[in-house]
Amino acid sequence: MPQSHIFSIIYCINRRGLFIRNVAVSATNITILYAFAAFNPIQETVYVKHDYYQLRNGVGCVYFRHDEDALEALQMMNKQIIEGEEIEIEYQKLDARYPPPAYNRQRPQVKKVQLRKEDVNQKLLFISNISPHTTQHNLELLLTAFNTTKVCLFKYGKFNRPSYSLVEFQTEEDAIKAFAYLDSIIIDNSIIHLHPIILRVDNLNEDINEIALAKFFQAKLPHINIRVILIYNNSIPTKSLGFGYINFNTVNDAQQAVNQLNNARLRPNSNAIKLTQWQPKQQEQKQVIRLGSRQIAPFVPPLFLTNPLTYFPANFPFNTSWKKSDFEQKELLGRGRLGAI
Repeated sequence: MPQSHIFSIIYCINRRGLFIRNVAVSATNITILYAFAAFNPIQETVYVKHDYYQLRNGVGCVYFRHDEDALEALQMMNKQIIEGEEIEIEYQKLDARYPPPAYNRQRPQVKKVQLRKEDVNQKLLFISNISPHTTQHNLELLLTAFNTTKVCLFKYGKFNRPSYSLVEFQTEEDAIKAFAYLDSIIIDNSIIHLHPIILRVDNLNEDINEIALAKFFQAKLPHINIRVILIYNNSIPTKSLGFGYINFNTVNDAQQAVNQLNNARLRPNSNAIKLTQWQPKQQEQKQVIRLGSRQIAPFVPPLFLTNPLTYFPANFPFNTSWKKSDFEQKELLGRGRLGAI
């Protein structure tokens, strides 16, 4: 292919605009706006078009403020399912009659906290400060790019208070990406926040609900903010399965709750609740023997003490009267002097 033709193809592509095929009949501009919200779309440019009778899937388009946003949306949203249909995405073709709006080409650098796999070892995240106007469906659309398996939204009913949600992901990488893209973005005029610090609560009476459990924690630990999601019985929606999850702002808050409220009772005749540190995963620490101000790790015998034939040369003169001096002369250890024999 001639080089001039290659350049013409490059310059016919709008690298901050995406064209979407196979948009479901039920999808609207708002549907696409929620689904792509993690990538900072320009709200006024989201557009979905169906045929006149809406008998076939339609097409859509969306612009972004920066090339990087459009590229990430293309990579993470292509072949995703929206309203039951698998969408197909490609870059828009430039049309000289409709030039794209002006924008800043370079995306600003924003420093964010990066989660590790240990922080999301159970593949769970809480989302707080969700607008009361955000529905379960819209929240699921927001999480489209991050491969969720379960989304539980807790709303305060008639109270006009922010909601919160517990989200389970397919992998730790999905949870880490969701935190990186969604933490502190604005959805329905509310800045949402994502949290990885979670305790599991077990042995609850089935008639206990989120509000009762939250009030119990707030009465005992008034300076700690928590969010509670209980898992309910599908056949009896008003009764829980006796367990749920509690989110805290810091690891210290979660540890304080375990120390003070594990085996506590919400009522005199209720079950003693069990609190377990669920996420993040606690780092395993080796047992350390303290000698004064020094710390010595527990002694692990080297393999040659259990199977000397593996580590000694074939021509070594084995006998039954080894002494400490024999090891010093042969210098077989190479890593230091052997202790008393």
